[in-house]
Amino acid sequence: MESALIGFSRSDGRSVINGRILHSGHPVYDRYVGKESPVQGVRNPVSYFDVEMDGRPCRCGCGGSVVGHDFLPGHDQAALHARIKQIGTVAEFLDWFDVVRGNKRVGG
Repeated sequence: MESALIGFSRSDGRSVINGRILHSGHPVYDRYVGKESPVQGVRNPVSYFDVEMDGRPCRCGCGGSVVGHDFLPGHDQAALHARIKQIGTVAEFLDWFDVVRGNKRVGG
């Protein structure tokens, strides 16, 4: 029986795993149930691995998907430099940042 974990609760001093039964048509069921395990060569029957469907959008705004990180490789720098460009040069960005953060007075 395959299920989707919804959460945990406590009842009468026992831990309860709350979830719902997955059926055909659910993306996890369709990808894994009745198929070869995506994790091979391990003795522990419970293994963790990254999959695209667990991903979230890359924070740079490229539309790519990441798992366990905020950015695809190199995209953090692209996002940072895109924002610097909105202010001007790197020096101008540093001056602006220091003023906004209160580290430096305007004109100082």
